[in-house]
Amino acid sequence: MSSHRSGGKYSGSHTTLIDATEKIVDRASELPEVTKIVLGIIKQIGNGKRNVKFTDIPAGLKLNIRGNTTIQEVFVYSSDPIRTKRELQKNL
Repeated sequence: MSSHRSGGKYSGSHTTLIDATEKIVDRASELPEVTKIVLGIIKQIGNGKRNVKFTDIPAGLKLNIRGNTTIQEVFVYSSDPIRTKRELQKNL
């Protein structure tokens, strides 16, 4: 099942979230240092374990969030990426 997010800190042309992404981006949107969240496309992949890979980018973080059969890329723009990453890891 998937859901949608738009408005506020959310931007980009994609508004659909996979289940594995929902809790993480909802927490990111609550953080004061997060200025923007960009949701990427959803790709179908084979069965596997849920996982989140964090990659530092100049403006914040890139997250590759893997569900059971899908993966979604999310960009989280933050003025304090270290704190943002720490807070998001608490929700895994």
